[in-house]
Amino acid sequence: MAPGACGKGSGPNLTGGPADRRSIARPRPWFCASPRENPRWGYHRIQGELLGLGITLSATSIATILRRSGLCPAPRRGPTWGQFLRSQAAGILACDFLTVETLLLKTYYVLFFIELKTRRVHIAGATTNPDSAWVTQQARNVSGHLRELSERRIGS
Repeated sequence: MAPGACGKGSGPNLTGGPADRRSIARPRPWFCASPRENPRWGYHRIQGELLGLGITLSATSIATILRRSGLCPAPRRGPTWGQFLRSQAAGILACDFLTVETLLLKTYYVLFFIELKTRRVHIAGATTNPDSAWVTQQARNVSGHLRELSERRIGS
């Protein structure tokens, strides 16, 4: 395998069909220099830059060209979406409504919040006619309640 190669199938023997050769003939010089100059650019970023130049190539074609040139894909620059959410879960609340039908066939909408980290549920209130002002006030109430709880935990 050539020095700097990325792994399986990235050696000089990799051949593409005639359509590949025609579609990549023009951007090849820029293509090979760009990832070296901008090592954090991934396939999709390069694809977007080429599209800005009026050149349409798939991310797979770009990956093939980079591998032929002995360039590896861009390294992951940060956490995955799941890792990010888990690390931020302590500060994230989700909210939703559930409905309750009474014996008199009246519908109540119950607004609740859930803390993602602890999965603790907070019932904010119930109403037959939820509007934006009511929901906003309930969110403020829950926010204040959670602030008081955290202050008590820190103080004790």
